[in-house]
Formats: sequence, structure tokens, C-alpha cells
Amino acid sequence: MRFKRVLLASTLSAVMICGCTTDKPAGRGPIGEIEDPTAAPEPTEAPTEAPTPTEAPAEPAIDLYGIMSDWQFEFSSGAGGWGTTLTVNRDGSFQGYYSDSEMGSTGPGYSKGTVYKCAFSGRFTGFERVDDYIYNVTIGNIDYENPSGTQEILNDILYIYTDPYGIGTQTELTVYLPGCPFKNLPDGYVSWMNYLNFGAYAAGEYYRDYPEYLYFCGIYNEADDCGFGSANRSGDNTCYLINTQHLPGLKNVQAQIERDNSYFYIDASDDGLINIKNCSFKADLNSDIYWNEDEFVDMCLNRIGANPEDKSLSVFGKDFNDDGNYARYTYINGKSSLLAFWIEGSNEDTRYNLAVFTQMPGLWNEKTDSYEPGYAYAYVINYHADYCPYGTLALQNYLSTLDFSGTPDRLSSASYDDLDALASSYAYVTVSSDSDHLEADLVELVYETDDEKIAEYGLSKKDFENYGWTYAGFDQDYTKYTISDDCPIYVTFTDNLFDTCLSKDEFADRLADDPDGGLMYLYFNTDGEVVFIHEAVF
Repeated sequence: MRFKRVLLASTLSAVMICGCTTDKPAGRGPIGEIEDPTAAPEPTEAPTEAPTPTEAPAEPAIDLYGIMSDWQFEFSSGAGGWGTTLTVNRDGSFQGYYSDSEMGSTGPGYSKGTVYKCAFSGRFTGFERVDDYIYNVTIGNIDYENPSGTQEILNDILYIYTDPYGIGTQTELTVYLPGCPFKNLPDGYVSWMNYLNFGAYAAGEYYRDYPEYLYFCGIYNEADDCGFGSANRSGDNTCYLINTQHLPGLKNVQAQIERDNSYFYIDASDDGLINIKNCSFKADLNSDIYWNEDEFVDMCLNRIGANPEDKSLSVFGKDFNDDGNYARYTYINGKSSLLAFWIEGSNEDTRYNLAVFTQMPGLWNEKTDSYEPGYAYAYVINYHADYCPYGTLALQNYLSTLDFSGTPDRLSSASYDDLDALASSYAYVTVSSDSDHLEADLVELVYETDDEKIAEYGLSKKDFENYGWTYAGFDQDYTKYTISDDCPIYVTFTDNLFDTCLSKDEFADRLADDPDGGLMYLYFNTDGEVVFIHEAVF
């Protein structure tokens, strides 16, 4: 089970209650030319009477080198100051540079230290498809600026020329394209990607948070267990903010993707009580989440049509620092993100907004000798203060399942269940005999001001001493309900302090640990299936 982010502080105002190594490779010389595996074989004479062959469906053509050319590849652990960079051109040629410095390694004539170095270039001569997102590429030749295994002293520094660490002596590499399911990546490759900080600290512990889909292009030297990540160098948006779950009752009403792959999506209910905006846009040079937080928030608000001067605006997070206090940032797949809450309108038109603002860092442009700021992302839930079919907790949980992705096919959060037909109820839920079902005893939330319900359930003032509300109707008469295949199941009380979206099997395991069951909020469709579950926490 991978963790998810807690997105709102628990003290919201009352208005909101409703194994890598750094060993250097052995030296080697250039690789000789090898046969192109994609080349067609020499034709042979056909038999006089050959059976009519069954034509195999042609695989779709892919410009693999063109895709790779949009990325700057890097092999590094994120520590120690060493690394290999690699750039691929559209014709399959490539060039790169490896360096590592040991300034404390000195000797006669090189008192300023030792540098390991390799400037190299070469060409890929073919590739083989494994699946839609995984390809094996063949290195046809590779040349070094300085022969591997040689050395010289220049300017009081010993330069030792090596092979390009990460590629080593191999002639085949594996390429992972953006959108590759993270679960399909080998553990060895994933361990190298941890330098990208897929996770966050909470209460003094570090928790991993891998995206569901790869949002960059990767290269893996499986034989030597060396993995390259990459940064976008195309100038266009190559990363998308998606919600890995759908919210029942929403339909997509706007799906706009621009020429640079920035986008603006809106999902809404038919009655307009709730809508979700999911958008990305080129960040302003001076509005960067890492260096100018306030201007970054204002930029995001302007882009979504909100008022940056709104006095009700609050920006915060709910990750815990070492002192147990709330920290400023929250995280999506290890990327710093800001949370916002504000109110629009008044009286019967009052609407609440829950939002996440985040950014994918840009890249230094060597041609212009300047920093490209990258793309910003805003994901905003807007809902009616009094008539929203979901409570704040449900929407807060829903925000906790945001992920970055390398493909745009899940930008919509819509699920086409009829929102007006959804029924909801609190229930004590216990484990069922199989994970596709749950056993629930429906109960009702009663406030101390609801005289009719108090009389119906025979409640007394003592029942409201702690909270001003209580649950009524718990008779331990459990009914079995079917959980729909794509039902989001959110829980809050987890060991790592993060909201988590569970699978049905994980949910069954959790309930099995508590024989008394748990208090949940259930949403049913017209067929009586449970289509949304979240833990009832106030």
C-alpha cells in the first residue's frame, strides 16, 4: 500500500464541518559496429506453390528517438557530486558526459585532486518493442573523446578517463516512456529513481509516494543495474496532474488541450452544486513555488478565475515536521505543493473552494543561458456551502489521490453515475466473507438541535455532551452490500498519518484487524452498489 497525502489541517474553521552503489566501472574501448536487428533479411526464393499467408496486423510506427530527444537524461544518486548526462537526437545519435571528483585524492603533480571523466558520443541502430511503453534499444557504436583507461595531469589535477558510468560495456538498454505503469518498472530501476524524492517526511519518518504512471522518460542498463531519469527539454508540457480515482456524479463539460500540451478540464454535476477544475499552464518566470510562493499562488488563482485579494484565502498543508507541528508544504509524488481554501459569494450563493497548487520544475536552457520555469498545475474543487452532496471530509480525501502522469488520458475526474440518484448513509462497517462486499449497519447522524430525530431515537442531552451530535440507530443488524469495481475507499487513521485510498482487499484486511468495525460514510447507486466510501472523522 503506497501512502497518500493528507491535504487539510484538522483544525479547519467550523464553517468547514459538513540500493544504489557509486563504484566506478572498469575501463573499455569503443564498441564495434553490430548488426541492426530491425534490418530486413535477404529475400529467399519462394516455393512454387505457397499457401496464402495470413497477414499479421502491423504494429503502429513510433518515433522512439524523437520522443527520447525531448528529454535530458541523467544518471545520479543525488549525492556525492557524480553523474552521467545523456542527450539523444532524433536520428538516433547521442552524446553525453560523465564526471566524478575526488578533491581529497592528491599526489605528486596533482595537489588539487582527481577527476574521473568521460565525454562520449555514439548512435542507436535499432530498437525492439516490449509493450506500448517499454522498448529495448541497441547501441551500434560509441566513441570517447579520450581513450578509456588513460590519464593525464592538467592544471595540477589528475584526470582519469573512463567509460561512461551508467552505460558501461553494454550494447543494449531499456527505455521506459512516459505513461508506463510504475508497477511494471523493475525494482532496480525504481531504486535509482529515489533521487527524485518520491516521498516526504512525516513525524520524523520518510514515506515513499510513487506515482501510478511514469511522468518522464527513463533508461535502464539492466545488466549493470544503472537507471537514468530525465527532465523535460522540449519546452512543452509533458506532465499531467491526474486524480487516480473518479468522483461519482460528475460529467466532463470541458476538455481543452493546447498546442503546448497545457490543458484546462472542468467536470461538474448537472445541478452545478459541485465542479472540479484541473488545469496546467506555463509558469511565469518570477512566479515559482520554490522561490516566490506568494506570487505563485496569485498566478494560480488568476489562471482559474479566482480573486487573489480574497480575504478568506488560506494557504497551508498538513505534513508534520519533527516537532509534530504542521509544516508549510504538502507533497505529490515528492513534489512540493501548496493547499488553499477560500470562500466565494454569500448567503444562499456561498461556495467553498479546496485547491492544490503545484509545479514541475523547469530546466536550464543551454542555448539561451537562462532558466525555463516549467509548468504549474491547479486542481480546484468548488462546491455549494449548504447543498453539496459530499461533505468536506469526502472532498478532502478525494484531493489526496492526486498523481503526476506522463499521459493525459485521465485528466477528467468524472464518473457517470447519476448524482441525483446517489443515496448516502453513515454505517458501522465490519469485515465480510469476501472483499467484494461489506457488511454494514446503517446509522444516522443526529444534531442536538434536531428535536424530531431526538424524539424518534429516544435520545437524551447526555448523548450530546461531547460534540453536539451523535450517531443513532445502531442495532447491529448488518446487511451485506456489493462494492463496485472502481469504488474509491478512503481512510484517515493510518500509521503514517496520511490519508490513504485502499483497494478492496486492503480495506477488507483493515476491517479484519478491528472486530468492532469502523464508522464509514457510504454512497450507493441506484443498483444498491457502494460506489464511494470514506471514514467518518470529524
